[in-house]
Amino acid sequence: APAKAAPVAAPPPASKEDDKARKRREADQRQRRSRTLGPLEKQVADLEARIAEIEAAQAGRSAELADPAVYEDAPRRNKLLSDFQSALDKLEELTARWEAAATELDQARARMDAEDKG
Repeated sequence: APAKAAPVAAPPPASKEDDKARKRREADQRQRRSRTLGPLEKQVADLEARIAEIEAAQAGRSAELADPAVYEDAPRRNKLLSDFQSALDKLEELTARWEAAATELDQARARMDAEDKG
């Protein structure tokens, strides 16, 4: 027959004051995290949305540029190629900004986690 584990003693009940202090401390930590991380999370999300928007437009341009008929219409071709290159440049810029913002957010989260534990 398997051995029964000894019951684990429950920790002593915390006083109402201890419980209130713990809840207040946890609420303060959540507010501090929100104030610190909120703007960074918004910046990262905004950049991700903008990048996705440009990538979707690029997919449409790529499809148009794959059509041989486009190359018979010089003004249309030139506009598409110009828009495509401009969007590539913008994507490069936004991706660099996103990488920097995401790194900053990760570092801020790590600092907050360390502060919360310490």
